[in-house]
Amino acid sequence: MTYAGFNLTNTNPAEENHRVLGATDVYLVELEKLSQHEEIDAQLLESIINEIESSRILERAIVADKNTNIIVDGEHRYAALKRLGCRIIPVIYVDYNSP
Repeated sequence: MTYAGFNLTNTNPAEENHRVLGATDVYLVELEKLSQHEEIDAQLLESIINEIESSRILERAIVADKNTNIIVDGEHRYAALKRLGCRIIPVIYVDYNSP
């Protein structure tokens, strides 16, 4: 599977020397390190799974809080990737508490 549209970085955002995160910093993260907080709509999940399987492309990364690893956008994409057996997924980290 490929990921469209971003520069991939295989770096931990918690590292002290890491530069300030920009909008297009995408990290390859172990799926199990992220936490979900919303219910999943089964019909939407199946639709996303079918889309990813047919295109073999994930067009948008998962967005997670950099301090807690809680998903703030992409719950259904996360669940679809999990069902498809992915172990490493693209994640954009944001600071949820930042204004």
